Amino acid sequence: MIYRFKVWFDEEEDVVRWIDMKPSHTFLEFHKQILASIKFEDLDPASFFTANDRWIKGFEVTLQDMGFDDSDEPKTLMKDTYLKDFVNDPHQKFIYINDFIEMWTLHIELFKIMDDEKGVTYPRLYKSEGAAPKQKEGAGKFSLLDDAEFDMLANEIIKEKGGRMPDLSGFIGTDFDDETVDDDEDDDADEFGPSYGDGLDEDSQLY
Repeated sequence: MIYRFKVWFDEEEDVVRWIDMKPSHTFLEFHKQILASIKFEDLDPASFFTANDRWIKGFEVTLQDMGFDDSDEPKTLMKDTYLKDFVNDPHQKFIYINDFIEMWTLHIELFKIMDDEKGVTYPRLYKSEGAAPKQKEGAGKFSLLDDAEFDMLANEIIKEKGGRMPDLSGFIGTDFDDETVDDDEDDDADEFGPSYGDGLDEDSQLY
């Protein structure tokens, strides 16, 4: 039996990995396979959490006990915990967090359960979509550029183009020229009638 998991970044759903694991694999092996699939080095603390259908975190399986809380209960460690012990739903969900400063957060859902293929070594990365961010660029990599960052980028491109203003429509979105704006204004006037005061002389205006 093989578990095929769909794994994607919480902030960027287009960056997706499909990973095949055996039920007898540990969460530590899953952790390492996820990092390999997004080309992250194994440098930071990490944890898996069970999750419900609304992606609310439940039970934690952690890489190592960091001693951050005062609980006397021992932590459940990845190296000692098998996937089969926590897969009890056909669409089992987990949340995986790597680096509790940058808070790289990935959602994991059991995609299908299938027979293993002869000659295939597991775990394996079955399929990959989208380019993962660089590990140390920070989670803000997924954020849109603010005005200052956009101006800086535009100035750098202008310098590269020898002082000529480049076409930045791909960064801004849809282009609107003057003619298009004028057409829209005319359409509004036609739809709602003349604007207040149009065609009225001074004596006939309403107060």
